[in-house]
Amino acid sequence: MKAAALLLQPESIEQEIVDHWCSTLSNGEQRRLLPISNSSRGRQSIIARQLLQALANLTLTGSWFVDTRPDGSTELIGNGAAVAASLSHTQGAIFVALSTEGKIGVDIEHHRENDVARLVDRYFSPTNRDAFLSAPPNQQMPLFLHEWCAREALIKFQGGGTIGSLLAAPLDLPENLMHESAALTEEALHTAIISEKPSATALWKAVTSDTGGLELRHM
Repeated sequence: MKAAALLLQPESIEQEIVDHWCSTLSNGEQRRLLPISNSSRGRQSIIARQLLQALANLTLTGSWFVDTRPDGSTELIGNGAAVAASLSHTQGAIFVALSTEGKIGVDIEHHRENDVARLVDRYFSPTNRDAFLSAPPNQQMPLFLHEWCAREALIKFQGGGTIGSLLAAPLDLPENLMHESAALTEEALHTAIISEKPSATALWKAVTSDTGGLELRHM
């Protein structure tokens, strides 16, 4: 089973709620995140973990808590086992995923205001560069993010790598891996999931509830 959840506009969540969510994390996560809980990065990290916890509570049996491994990767611990997980955040959105079928990596990016042609010229493979340059202007950013997000998700799946070296060649995944991608046009966002086959990832969208929790609804 694989599941992912999207939360829009995390910046609108009140600091009091973020502080409460931080207090519900494991002792290790609290020690790591409490000193930066008022910073943008700290808030995003806490909210992402709360979102992942809500996703685990909805889709997994038993009690689970979020943990950060020594290499910086994320996993869920519970029932004497570990479940692979991945987190990503960008301006205006947080995206998380979990998998009981092996490793998983996710990425989310918003449509950038800056010109990405320089990045394309420097890092993209000739094939992907030609596709970008020949696309209509309104399709260039989605094409760029499709390639970029897939490789960022692959880096998280692998536990390492550099985006520049991965962009230098077309994405060629082994047969046992799959790439799922979604362009959320209305929100100007693009997502990518790299995971092990065979099943597709169930997608959920989170909204904040009146009680300060997160409610997940099928996308």
